[in-house]
Amino acid sequence: EDIAVSAPSEDIKKICAYTAENLEESCLHYDDAIAAAYLALKLAGISEYRHIRHVVIDEAQDYYPLQYEIFRLLFPAARFTVLGDMNQTIIKKEDLSFYDQVQTILQRKKASLITLNKSFRCTGEILNYSLQFTDQSCEIECFNRRGDSPKILTADDSEGLAEMIDAEVNLCRQKGFQSIALICKTAANCE
Repeated sequence: EDIAVSAPSEDIKKICAYTAENLEESCLHYDDAIAAAYLALKLAGISEYRHIRHVVIDEAQDYYPLQYEIFRLLFPAARFTVLGDMNQTIIKKEDLSFYDQVQTILQRKKASLITLNKSFRCTGEILNYSLQFTDQSCEIECFNRRGDSPKILTADDSEGLAEMIDAEVNLCRQKGFQSIALICKTAANCE
């Protein structure tokens, strides 16, 4: 079968040049480090961790398939406990088939998928509110905690927003809350 080989696209050339410049300056970015670690393991191998019998991977949804290949190469004799929540993925979009892919990569014949469906993190009201933003149909129960329903508040300008935040913080203080947090998307928003 004839395979057509084309010249690298301009994007690939730019990526290669960018990576080469970084390497000349002894700088290895995270994405490049993953690929470099994989290549090093495939070329040189490693036996330092063969004695490890069990590996626990938390926040599994945030790792890429190549990183699971690295885990397999580093810990060839180990069993794996892989923990994650697809509704908490930060970087990429995944569903439960992701765990089938992980099982294949780790080359484990026996695997069990156990779904935990009880949340201890928040009130039932917050949980029900947040579930409307997920694509997956979830059967999540909330551990016997009740609270106020979430509210969406808007302001016309930053001064109005500051007044609204101040009023909400004062309301929390009146309710006797021991700690109050204001969570923003960026550091600039926090300021």
